[in-house]
Amino acid sequence: MGEVTELAPTPVEIGDKVVEIRTFSLSQNGVTVERSSLGASIARFLVPSAADEGTDDIVLGLQSPKDML
Repeated sequence: MGEVTELAPTPVEIGDKVVEIRTFSLSQNGVTVERSSLGASIARFLVPSAADEGTDDIVLGLQSPKDML
């Protein structure tokens, strides 16, 4: 069975308010997907690397939740 982990929230300033964007990591069989509470966006999708022992992020996206606003 896979593993679900809630990561530390990212505070994002919107006007005069600070909103926390929550991120969740779902992992199984060497594949990890991170999704955010910001429209259930997929932030990262890590798969085992063909070149080495690491992983490759196959999502073309933004570096931080603030960039998504």
